Amino acid sequence: MERTAKFGEAVIRFAKRIPQNPVNNRLIAQLVGAGTSVGANYCEADDAVSGKDYKKALYCRKESKETMFFLRMVATSEETLG
Repeated sequence: MERTAKFGEAVIRFAKRIPQNPVNNRLIAQLVGAGTSVGANYCEADDAVSGKDYKKALYCRKESKETMFFLRMVATSEETLG
């Protein structure tokens, strides 16, 4: 759980370094949303009481892939950060 929290914190710190403009603002919102959802979904999975609850928690993997995608888009938008 601590590792996913640190990941979310790192995403937030990085997002603060991205210059704001109409394109980047959308990417920042998506990046922070996906990057912090990893930990939130992990916490939910850790407390899962049923198989159905646990399956919902598989969103951790989905959110981590989305985070990687948005990091790639930010690197394209702001080459100095890539």
